[in-house]
Amino acid sequence: MKNITSKQLRNAWIKFYEERGHVNIGAVSLIGDGSTGVMFNVAGMQPLMPYLLGKKHPKGTRLCNVQGCMRTVDIDEVGDESHFTFFEMMGNWSLGDYFKKEKTAWTFELLTKVFGLDKNKICATVFEGNNSAPRDEETASLLLDLGIKKQNIFYQGKADNWWELEGTVGTPCGPDNEWFYPLTDNECGLDKCDINCVCHRYIEIGNDVYMQYEKLDGGKYKPLSNKNVDTGFGFERMLMFLNGLTDGYKTDLFSNVISYIENASGKTYLNNLEETKSMRIVADHLRTTVMLIGDENSLTPSNTGAGYILRRLMRRAIRHGKSLGLNCDNLVEIAKIFIEQVYNEAYPLLIKNEQYI
Repeated sequence: MKNITSKQLRNAWIKFYEERGHVNIGAVSLIGDGSTGVMFNVAGMQPLMPYLLGKKHPKGTRLCNVQGCMRTVDIDEVGDESHFTFFEMMGNWSLGDYFKKEKTAWTFELLTKVFGLDKNKICATVFEGNNSAPRDEETASLLLDLGIKKQNIFYQGKADNWWELEGTVGTPCGPDNEWFYPLTDNECGLDKCDINCVCHRYIEIGNDVYMQYEKLDGGKYKPLSNKNVDTGFGFERMLMFLNGLTDGYKTDLFSNVISYIENASGKTYLNNLEETKSMRIVADHLRTTVMLIGDENSLTPSNTGAGYILRRLMRRAIRHGKSLGLNCDNLVEIAKIFIEQVYNEAYPLLIKNEQYI
């Protein structure tokens, strides 16, 4: 397993799929355009939904990107090691082009050859089947052929290994193949310390969705003639994992900001639980603030709608900053770190809009 910087990870993902005929379509605005009924893009595949449903994409049938997303439904969890309001998803798509054989091989190659994972430790889950759709033996067979051990392939139910739009008929859906890897070689001591163990030794590192059915009335499905692949790997999660970390604020996405907060506040990260929580909230919320104000559809804080969400994030960052002894000048310096050091290459619009932000 290789140590890797955020910029190296981003570039490795895009390069790998470009070399296999994909077009990097870049990231679209974080702010929803109203077509999906949500204020913000909450998933990497969300902007691609019209094309997964059959519309022709102007860039072709093989696409890839790293897409920024935003969620505040679990904002009260922000302050722990792994929750963020802004995050990114690494994705690639086949719109009626290649399917399971190519995708399983490419994900396996990426994980083993590019990221250096041991194939003998890789685990995968596939759909176990039910009375509406058959067991996904095809994916399981392909995984075995690639060299994944039989005991490391798990069949799981619809709740874990099936994707569809709830309550919407006439839309594509299908099984997914999730990829797991152990954080440590040391088993916890329970009878079965595998991907389902309560010790959480195994981490999910990404998934490939195979949209091969059309959803019908009454919980029925029929095979699609035009099949799609939708891949999603969490950027922050993958960066943590590849660097052997369980704390996202120790990755280079946040490390310089945390160091700055330590120096400006006189506090030490991980020394005090409440102070550490406040450091993480300041770092997370200011990163999201920078992204929303610097977005192509720039937000400003207001009393309604998406602008109110931004206002709440800013006020929360200020409040926790004050608890650490930070002032507004300090918060501006933190914003500069995100703009000038962390996202200067991936989001050049932030540099262009720096003074405004």
